[in-house]
Amino acid sequence: MDIRPFLFFCFLFIGTTLPAQDALAIADSLTRQGQYAAASEQLLAFIEAHPDRRFDVARAWWLYARNQQHLGSWSAAYSGNQRSFNERRQLHSTDIVDNYLLFAELWLEKDDPEQALSALEDGFQQMIENPVRYAALYQLQGEAYSRMGEYVLADEAFAQAEAVLSIELGDDSPTLAPLWYAWAGSALRQGDFDQAARYWQAVYTQSDEPWLRARALLHLWAYHPLLK
Repeated sequence: MDIRPFLFFCFLFIGTTLPAQDALAIADSLTRQGQYAAASEQLLAFIEAHPDRRFDVARAWWLYARNQQHLGSWSAAYSGNQRSFNERRQLHSTDIVDNYLLFAELWLEKDDPEQALSALEDGFQQMIENPVRYAALYQLQGEAYSRMGEYVLADEAFAQAEAVLSIELGDDSPTLAPLWYAWAGSALRQGDFDQAARYWQAVYTQSDEPWLRARALLHLWAYHPLLK
């Protein structure tokens, strides 16, 4: 049974009284459960019910864009992120860094690393209060350079991301695992199977995400015959 229509109408009834942060938390919970379409409907209903809550609306549009990205709707994701970006730019919100990060991700999905780098360069110009965001900018920069075949620049960017995360969160933080997974992909593009395997092994050992550990293990199995 599809519960999305029920959730949508329930939200319409309670959306005007439910605190904004609680409403966004519900949508965020649906996203974590993989119910991206239901979360998107919740967020659109919230935006319609609370047009005066501009900071929350900006976050809601960004969350909507994230959900649409998961659903594979590139145009809706880009449009939602643009709406969030426009709001945050008017509000001078430091959260606008998240929009630049999402723009970069979306351009990489379109295999356009030049556009991704442009978004990241703008992101680096912002006031970045959260070091994890700073590391994310470097990680995506590394991915973009790698896609362009600029492997020296890619390794430098990945190393910067690793340094920031290690200093802020510790060498044993699971947050390092997605970075290493991306770095492994860059090593693979260069034909350095042994280096890629070392990163995949680190991902498998340190990640707290079962799906990411499974991917790393599959890569280790697939490329095992090529390792020295």
